[in-house]
Amino acid sequence: MSCHIEGCDNQARGHGLCSTHWLRWRKWEDPYWVEPKKGVRPHNFRQATCSIDGCDASHHAHGFCSAHASAFRKYGDPLAVGTPGRKRLDQLTWAGAHKRVQYDRGRASEHDCIDCGQCAEEWSCRHDIPEDSRQQGWSRPNRNGVRSWQTWSTDVWDYDPRCRKCHRRYDASWLTRSRGELGRFSA
Repeated sequence: MSCHIEGCDNQARGHGLCSTHWLRWRKWEDPYWVEPKKGVRPHNFRQATCSIDGCDASHHAHGFCSAHASAFRKYGDPLAVGTPGRKRLDQLTWAGAHKRVQYDRGRASEHDCIDCGQCAEEWSCRHDIPEDSRQQGWSRPNRNGVRSWQTWSTDVWDYDPRCRKCHRRYDASWLTRSRGELGRFSA
């Protein structure tokens, strides 16, 4: 004897239903109910193109193409126009300034040291940078928990490639400069 549900050819187990339809009836009180799979959206959810008028790019997320979805995630508005390229923060830190130099000018190892001519290893901030691009602040603590007062520049062209030895020597010459009344180095 087969299941009473139309289109089901499985053998009936109890109450004239196969085991699948019987379990559905016991759990949902409806043998026709099919529990939707978790994490799967309905088949009619997919869109072929972006929902922004005039954009024919294929759908990526939230009804938008990848460009508009990215703007939506970043700015909260799919039509927002941000700065091109990497996101630049207004409050630049010492580490952020050095990363910015690396993004814009490449790795220091791609250049020669300006002092000795060997392969450079680090970007070194010049000491004669103008006041308008100079920033100062405490660095992040190192392995020993020591923080130091750092000076950096917001202009990527205020940095020179140096090998580690020349960089330390250059910064040591900078440490002999005079200090202000708060104990911080003056220009």
